[in-house]
Amino acid sequence: MIKKIFLSIILLGLFSGITFSQVTKNEGPLIESISFEQTELKDAIDMISSTWGIDIIYDEEVKGKVAPPIKLTNVSCEKALKIILDLSGFAYEWEENLIRVKKKSKALTAAVDEKVVTQIYIFKNAKAEEVEKSSSLKELLTGSGKITVDQKLNALSITDIESNVNRVVIFIKRLDEGEKITKVVPLNFAKAADVVSSGILQKLLSEKGEIKTDARTNSLVITDGEANIKEIEEFVKKIDLPTPQVMIEATILETNSNYTKDLGIDWQFQKKLGKGISGISYDAHMALGAGAATGGIFQLGTLAADQFATIIEALETKTDTKILSNPRIATINNQEAIIKVGKSTPVLITTASEGVAFQSVQYIETGVTLTVTPQITPDDNVTLKIHPVVSDSLGIGPGGAPILATSEATTTVLVKSGQTVVIGGLLKETKPVTTTKVPILGDIPIIGWLFRKKTTGTGEEKRDLMIFITPRVVKQLENPPKD
Repeated sequence: MIKKIFLSIILLGLFSGITFSQVTKNEGPLIESISFEQTELKDAIDMISSTWGIDIIYDEEVKGKVAPPIKLTNVSCEKALKIILDLSGFAYEWEENLIRVKKKSKALTAAVDEKVVTQIYIFKNAKAEEVEKSSSLKELLTGSGKITVDQKLNALSITDIESNVNRVVIFIKRLDEGEKITKVVPLNFAKAADVVSSGILQKLLSEKGEIKTDARTNSLVITDGEANIKEIEEFVKKIDLPTPQVMIEATILETNSNYTKDLGIDWQFQKKLGKGISGISYDAHMALGAGAATGGIFQLGTLAADQFATIIEALETKTDTKILSNPRIATINNQEAIIKVGKSTPVLITTASEGVAFQSVQYIETGVTLTVTPQITPDDNVTLKIHPVVSDSLGIGPGGAPILATSEATTTVLVKSGQTVVIGGLLKETKPVTTTKVPILGDIPIIGWLFRKKTTGTGEEKRDLMIFITPRVVKQLENPPKD
């Protein structure tokens, strides 16, 4: 008796984290919390026996540790005994006022009425072949139970009585989940918050895995099994790519409309301008907004690289062709680029309030505003959404308010990278200005104006505003250079 009490004290010292509640009939006291970590099975049985006050005897085959490690809460002594024995491949039977523990295959030989089932478990992390070799797993089977490996599916097929199959699945599922680790995965191009909010990576996590973001370093913080994390890293490499960029080159010029006809650019017959990509048609006349005093329509066409260079060279030979701007701007795929070419003119505005006149200066913007949104196709063609706006001042109205004529249009075209889209046909009438000068002297800086003279003609000259847009896909390295 003294020996038994002393053993109980030792065992209770090994499981100091256990707390007990009131005794329930037949099942023993309620255990509020207990953990088994690398605990010898016999020690665990003796602890439950001492707590329960029931004698528990066991065969010589009862050995090893409680596997896998487990934590129980709010269970009776009998329930705790059943769970640890189930996990370890053993069972118990009542023999009058005591309990006998024996190998489960022996204890269940009489359970011939329980149906035999087969269940397939597909592993997410562990390798099925390695798990199948585990001696602990084989000890869980009954005498007629068997486990086979499907290497193609990385799965185990478990055949046994139904209750035992459920127990085996619980065991291998814990092996599959494995020990969780945390890894930080930095992103080079994609935004970590956008990747997580898309919900794509969550589908690759195990049930207990989680993923967070670190905004400061633009990183993913992943907690899961090692195999799962490797799978997520491989997937991230496929989506963490640089966003393609497009270089937009534009040339905006004014020239005499007669010159464009001389070059074969007749906006009334857009097909002469050049052919687009096969199968793509263009709207030759895009209606403008109201108040367009400069012609009323834009025309659109495309030019190959050699055609573009030839036309620009020919126009530049004409002395009254004026290149307004040659801007270049880079933008990422699907993001708009805005080009503005013009001037800001101060206008004195007069307003009256309660018989008192007030004057203020207002700046009006005139010229060309070009908005271009490129979208790169898989074959490196470029779809361009183009929105040109051309405004010009027609003078001053009552109270000094400016009168503006504005023309604008929106269209979408598909071109090859390096091909040029040309917009023209926007005509306006101006009085021609002729400059005469003394050779050499008229070109001297500062004093050259003394030898030059500008004369404004009495007739009207038609001027053609032309906009050339050339998109070029910018190739980038997939991975930035390392320091």
